[in-house]
This record gives sequence, C-alpha cells and structure tokens, in this order.
Amino acid sequence: AWNSLSTLLFTNKRMHIDRAVKLFDSLIASIALYACELWLPYIFTNKSWDSTEQLLGYWTSFKCETLNQKLGRLLLSVSKKTPRLCVIGELGRYPLLITAMKHTLKYYWSIQSSDSESLLADTLSEMGSFTKNGEDCWLGRVNKIQFLLSIPNLPKHYKPPFVGKLISKKVCSQFDRFYKDEINRTKPDQFGRDRSKLRFYRTFKGSFTREPYLDLVKNRNQRSWLSRIRVSAHHLQIEVGRWKNPPVPPSERFCRYCSTESIDTEDHFLHDCETFSIKRNCFFAMLNSVVPGFQEMSRQHKILTIICPTNTKAAKLVNKYIDILFKARNQIDEGTPVQNIVDSFANYSNANI
Repeated sequence: AWNSLSTLLFTNKRMHIDRAVKLFDSLIASIALYACELWLPYIFTNKSWDSTEQLLGYWTSFKCETLNQKLGRLLLSVSKKTPRLCVIGELGRYPLLITAMKHTLKYYWSIQSSDSESLLADTLSEMGSFTKNGEDCWLGRVNKIQFLLSIPNLPKHYKPPFVGKLISKKVCSQFDRFYKDEINRTKPDQFGRDRSKLRFYRTFKGSFTREPYLDLVKNRNQRSWLSRIRVSAHHLQIEVGRWKNPPVPPSERFCRYCSTESIDTEDHFLHDCETFSIKRNCFFAMLNSVVPGFQEMSRQHKILTIICPTNTKAAKLVNKYIDILFKARNQIDEGTPVQNIVDSFANYSNANI
C-alpha cells in the first residue's frame, strides 16, 4: 500500500499537504493501526511505564512510525538522516503512536458506557478483578496510560463526539509539552559542548504546529532547500563534521570558502560567508522589496525572517537563494576558481541593475 501511494505522492509535487496526509491516513494508517485498541497496551516496554516522558518517548520505537516518517521526509524533500522531531515538527503532524493512544482511550470509554448486561461489560468487570489482584491485563495497562497522560475518568452520560475531542485534546497537549522539552534538550559531549543536531532548529521552533511556508508554496521543489536548511539536512561543515570518525569538534568545523576561520553554521551560510557577499547583497535587496524594512533589521532578526518567511514570494526567493549558494559551493568543490564564481555573481547583479 505504501509503495503505491509513495509513487503517487512523489510524482505529484504540487499536491497539497492536507490531501497527501488524508490519503496516507485512509490507505496506510488505517492498515498499520488496525485493532490498535487491543494490541497497543501490550507493546510498551517496562521502562515506558516509569513516567509520562518515557511513555510518550516510545513513539521513536513504534514500528508504524517508520511509514509516518517516510511520508514526512517525502513531503519535505529531506534525507532519511533528518531528525524525526524536525520531520513531525515542520508538518505539525503527530506520531502514529499518539493516534493509537487516542483510539485506545476512546475505545475504553465506549466499553465503560456499554450496556451493563453485555458481554463486553462482563469482560471489563472481570479484568477489573484481575487489576485489583495485581495481575497484568489489558485494563490495567490502559489505566496506566490514562494515569500517565492525566486523563480523568469521564462520565458515561457524555456524548461520544465530546469525549473524542476531550481525549484528543488531552493527549495532544501532553505531547506538545513533551515535544518542546525534547527539542530544547541538550546533549553534551565529553567536553560539555552541545552536540544536539537540533541546536539550530530550537532557535526558531516555538510550538508544535505546521510551518506556514509549507502552505504558502505548493510546489515541493520550490521549498525543498528552505526545508533542508531549517532541519539541518545539508552539507555545511557544522553537520559534515559530525560524520567524521572521530567527529570534528564543533569549534573546528570551519567554512572552507572563507579566508577567516568562521564556523560553517546555518547563520554563517545565510548571512556572513564573504565569498558570496555579492549574491547575498543582491538577495537582501530583493527580499527588502518583498519584506519592507528587512535591511534595517538586526542580524538575528534577518536570519529569522529568512528561515521563517510569511508570504509566498519571500519563501520562493529564500529557497532560490539557498539553492544558488549550494550550487556555487559544489562548483568550487569541483575545481571552478572562486573568482569565477564571484565574477558571475557580479555580472548577474549588474545585469539585473
């Protein structure tokens, strides 16, 4: 099912994200989560019951999430090495584990609300006896999920739509807090330096919501480079240095295109690299016409404006700018003299003027 859908999504680069997600949920998630109300409580590890963070953190080990991540990476046009938190964060799409939890808790409430003379009610009553005796059963595990997610026991007389919305809101709010804590979590190395790949992402990601530029630019090819620079799915030295064995310390991941010893970070790439200053000045002038007052902004505000565009023209312009810079870097790596690249930028700028 996924092979058929992925081909369709890959060839239709202008398909809206909502439509792609709806197709995935209808054709893939419905199969992957079939009867999850029954089997989900049994797949958690013993460690998962220790805390809310451990329970929600199991989403990275949830087998079905592999397909959800493939969908996200396809829609963002990023590599498989992209952090999973970035993939779901850009799309504002909850992991399939959260969906399965909501289904399970809603099912539990529906059983509680069933006829007291039914077989389901008798089964639930028997499991209640098992739980009191300390025996492991479906009900005991569901109660643990309910407790860790701080979901209260809901009265039987509540309407099903209201219960569904209430459970969804509670579960999602718990994951929102968990997500924010995770992207802000530092991972110090042996020298106390933060080695987290999310060090740049956390500077502008404030909440678990879909990013506006994904709806502003329908064509996936016209926003792919913007997505890659945001989620650090690129070949800047700050990332390439992580792949070495042993890894290069972050303080030594210098830009190979500058005469100064500057760290090749996303900020440096977008705003400071001296080799591409001509093209950058041209880009800043064009962006200023789209975003009035851009030239007068502080350095940090400029970078945030670049990576968080709020209108279609700005998003496409930023994507094109990043694309040109990476292509120029590739030309230099292939042996093209730096001066030739600089001259081409100057000629292009003069032609525009």
